[in-house]
Amino acid sequence: MSQRTTFHSVLAVCGPDAREDAATLALAGDVAAAQDAPVGLLAVAPSPQRHLAALPGANAATIRQHLQAEHQGHLDRLAQRTLPDRPGATAVRLGKPFLETVHHVQAEGHDLVIKTAEELDGVSRRLLASTDQHLLRKCPATVWLRRAARPDRPRVVLAAVDVDVESGDEPETEAALNRRILDQAAAIATWAGARLHLVTVWDSPDESLVRVWSPQGGADSYARDLENRLRGRLDDLAGASDLPAAREACCHVERGSAHRVLPEVARRLGTELLVLGTVARTGVPGLIIGNTAEDILNSVDLPLVAVKPPGYVSPVQPAR
Repeated sequence: MSQRTTFHSVLAVCGPDAREDAATLALAGDVAAAQDAPVGLLAVAPSPQRHLAALPGANAATIRQHLQAEHQGHLDRLAQRTLPDRPGATAVRLGKPFLETVHHVQAEGHDLVIKTAEELDGVSRRLLASTDQHLLRKCPATVWLRRAARPDRPRVVLAAVDVDVESGDEPETEAALNRRILDQAAAIATWAGARLHLVTVWDSPDESLVRVWSPQGGADSYARDLENRLRGRLDDLAGASDLPAAREACCHVERGSAHRVLPEVARRLGTELLVLGTVARTGVPGLIIGNTAEDILNSVDLPLVAVKPPGYVSPVQPAR
């Protein structure tokens, strides 16, 4: 990726589709190797309580041991087959997949989680499954959701940032989130040999008011000045990075509603990986994903990298 380490510890999460586990681990191994970072492997099995209800007289401890051994054997074989020269720590947890994944990340300090998105059927195909939604909202690490039918090494990476930080509640946090989004997108683009695009989407809600009270042409000038100011900030953000891929990124300033415009830009550019922030506030346990980000994530069927701001606090309490 780059000489500067962006990710320090990578976790591949297996299941529920075992056919995709090897691809998930191979991607995690490639990314980790490029960063000279360790790679871990996690499987989460359902709690034994579900089996106890179906098997009268069964012993919870026996079922737990069986589940642990079955999944551990799968992980060991998978690691040996996929990354024979790069051994990594494997772990099996029992319980809810998203909850145990978050607990594992908190315990082991992973800063990148790679998982295959769970595909839904029919009209819900674009929507992310419950486990994935929970991880995007609550996992303290960056979450990379790969798609089974999409290339894992993208040729075009699109990073979405909001450089109109003054309009937010925490401008310093949002500025730091922008830098993190750009750094991680640039690191991935460097690893993949991909073209990096940087986009900010803006609108001018005050333009109608300006049009009423300003001289002729004042509203157009107001909107043009705002667009130019945001374009300058976007260029400054890219230029301030010490990653060549970020400084060479193609910058786009697009007007409209983010949840409508961003998917259109992604399609126009032939995007194969979308990188964006999912929350912009820190220190607020239980804060849900932003509505705009959620709309965007559920309106594209692309591989996604969801980035948290520095200092993000997960609403999930660490396991004791």
